[in-house]
Amino acid sequence: MVNRPNSSFMELITIVTKYREHDTLPRKDGVRAVKEIRDRIIAERSSGISATVDELEPCLLDPQIQRLLGVAPMQVTDFSGLLGLKRGKVFGLEFRLMGPAGSHKDLMVGALIVLQLLQNEFPSGVDTFADAGFFNSAFATRHYARRFGLRGVYFIQESTPKNLIEQLRADDFEVVLVPEPPAETGKDKKNATYRAELKRLATDDAFRRRVFHLGHAELGFFATMPYGRYAARELKARGIRPQIFLTSVGAGTTLVGTGEPIQEMFGTEIVVGEYAGLQPVTAKIPSSYVETINSKDILSLADQKGDEAFQRYLAEKGYDIGTTSAGGLLLSAYLAEREGVCVVTPIFEKYRDYKSRSVLSRALQLNPFIPNDFWTKVGRTYAIT
Repeated sequence: MVNRPNSSFMELITIVTKYREHDTLPRKDGVRAVKEIRDRIIAERSSGISATVDELEPCLLDPQIQRLLGVAPMQVTDFSGLLGLKRGKVFGLEFRLMGPAGSHKDLMVGALIVLQLLQNEFPSGVDTFADAGFFNSAFATRHYARRFGLRGVYFIQESTPKNLIEQLRADDFEVVLVPEPPAETGKDKKNATYRAELKRLATDDAFRRRVFHLGHAELGFFATMPYGRYAARELKARGIRPQIFLTSVGAGTTLVGTGEPIQEMFGTEIVVGEYAGLQPVTAKIPSSYVETINSKDILSLADQKGDEAFQRYLAEKGYDIGTTSAGGLLLSAYLAEREGVCVVTPIFEKYRDYKSRSVLSRALQLNPFIPNDFWTKVGRTYAIT
């Protein structure tokens, strides 16, 4: 069955085109189209400007575009009381409540679509969104493919729990399972899925002609910067001046896309918190130091026996929050109490039943596309054991 863009997608294209401030060139295949946009943004950053992101921001945040993407307004929650602290110490940026499919990756996928439409005409004959990565990004890709009348293909690691794979697979959404590379190669799972997609694009002409490569590994941080600026403005409007922005690394989308705008507005320190296995991060951050923290010391703040128990505690209070975000809240409380500062942290997703700690506690390897100039802006890292 051939899928064609539906009326919502055609309306999106029409509105985005009105914001285009430049002539478009004949569109190349998806990978080269993504590379051209990335190269342009990197060149702008080296010159101290942000023309492409500046052009994207009013378009992406246009109420009509937000309606078509199904994005809700930004919310900021004061979690201090739930963490045993006085008000105004720990705030969560509620990305989980903005995305129509329940995670921050919804914002990223929608932004990637708009960014590419702003730069190039939508190519004829294309009927499929394609990308590579982990579950939330895949789930968001499936959501938008269906929302806009298209199909989807996603390359994801073979070790992903079967219950998650079954949530993704459908007649209109192909899931390609990618084996993990041998440990001795030093290559991480995310890069293996990306290489598998590139290989298919290079060897399968029919596939290449029909897919719209989203390119979240290359462009995700830049596409989401308008949301990071939006978050910074919302914090300022509420009189919140964070001394620390704390986040895990993941693909770097929130770390860069939200961390950089908040730092630019407030002079905030960007702090990385991850499970142990941070050597690739510290190698990238010359000014950083790593402090190892036993999770029991953090959890004692909330008088909980584990992060899953804390997650249940939040659920009892009416907060549907994923494990990574719950851990971020606990580490934020630890720093707020110890240093007497205000901490802001992203609430990435609603609860997902991963059924496998390996998905959450895998040894970290960096997305190689995170812009090199960003790492000088990160202050310190915490390894949670």
